[in-house]
Amino acid sequence: MKHCPNVNCPHAKRVGRAAEFEDHVATCSDCGSVLCAGAPASKRAVVPKPTPELWRRLAVTVAAPIAVFFSDFVQIPIPRDDRYPFQIPSLGVFELGLVPIIAAFIIVELVALAIPRLRPLRIGGTAARARLARWSLVVGLVLAGVQAFSLTYAAGIYGLRNHLIFGGLMIAGTAVLVLTAKLVSRFGLGNGFSVVLVSGVVVDLARQLTVLIRDVSDGFVTAMGAGFAVLIVAAFGVATARLLRRGGKGRASSNVVLRLPLCGVAPVLEAASLAAVFSTLANFGVDTSRIAAALTPGSPAYFWWLAAGIAVFGTAYALLFHRIGNVTRVFRQLGRVSDDAGFTNELRLARWRGVVTSCAFLFAYIVVAQFPFGNWSLPGRALFQIGSAIILPAVVLDLIDEWRARRAHGELASVWPEHRLYAVDPIVESLRSANISAFPRGVYHRTLLQFFGPVIPVDIMVPSQRVTDARSLVEEKLGRKSA
Repeated sequence: MKHCPNVNCPHAKRVGRAAEFEDHVATCSDCGSVLCAGAPASKRAVVPKPTPELWRRLAVTVAAPIAVFFSDFVQIPIPRDDRYPFQIPSLGVFELGLVPIIAAFIIVELVALAIPRLRPLRIGGTAARARLARWSLVVGLVLAGVQAFSLTYAAGIYGLRNHLIFGGLMIAGTAVLVLTAKLVSRFGLGNGFSVVLVSGVVVDLARQLTVLIRDVSDGFVTAMGAGFAVLIVAAFGVATARLLRRGGKGRASSNVVLRLPLCGVAPVLEAASLAAVFSTLANFGVDTSRIAAALTPGSPAYFWWLAAGIAVFGTAYALLFHRIGNVTRVFRQLGRVSDDAGFTNELRLARWRGVVTSCAFLFAYIVVAQFPFGNWSLPGRALFQIGSAIILPAVVLDLIDEWRARRAHGELASVWPEHRLYAVDPIVESLRSANISAFPRGVYHRTLLQFFGPVIPVDIMVPSQRVTDARSLVEEKLGRKSA
């Protein structure tokens, strides 16, 4: 081991200790000083103080939930028409949210996956992903238009002119949210889409807590029941954070790092959506009313339906998202594989271990969410959602890690957007082996979304002064140009 002896080294000033290097390195990558043999005299790190720029970034991110809260008050009054007795009084400008944009990103990702000529764009670096992002935004605005005009029709709005005005305002509301996400990504902490999406979770959670406090004061809910509900949500959030951290570290004796849960949270949502199909069919005259009644949320049949969905979709998605050939190819490109046969066996074992852990985690979620536990049942169902118990802890971890990375290394810049979760850690380790500090932005939130979260890429970020070196290394390893 070697270390940099320069007390004025930028790394020492940022982190509070001398930079350490492997024996084959001759000069410090931060200041160019000749390295000294051995470890530094003291490894005690002095945590650098947050810079004003870092506080400004935090303020931008904190402003997002506040903006989302007040956006609900931006309503469009609908002109009253007696010909439409079921007409609602108003529509929200931000009624659509980011739903059409998220759907568009998934559609474009599926199209790029299905067409061989477009597949290189999915893993081609910054410029290639930018093309897909532009197409996604265009498709998203088209979807927003379709959804907006459907809502105006359902709301009882009459006249083409009114449809255009009200629909156009809702499309503009979605565009404003996209712009907000872009601004947060550029000037705040965390991925902007991630922050805007979780802002809705934070606002909804705050409202549910307010209702819970009021119900306690009015005597509808006992204080013990309310406290138990909050404790369960917090405990599951901590468990989620531990699972996400554990998946990112991998096993001490293994070279394979697969981030958990391997299937994300999609299996629960898929199973719940399929259960709702029977109710929809019953509304269209199909004789599925008995099945729909049996699959009522909270019933034993609904619980076992979700459990079966987790087992089927969880296993299928985990194996599909982490195919042996794809994972091995990336690890080999990045120089993380020395023995193909040994690595493949290790990967198979890690993958199946991850399948079991991931499905068990989602099963634990539906156990808590569906089973009544005395005083927990009434207040807990409203508080304990995927957003509050799983998504929110992931985004909090992302923000904490980015705060620490920026505090230690100063200004960071993205050098590579990665959408394959199994490729993130090998890329980061390859950069760190070259003495380039690297940080995967948004990795925990994206882990919960897996393939279905292309709107939130994992940005590999490095200190701004090392961008050129880092980008060249990643392009050389992966054999692609990002620009």
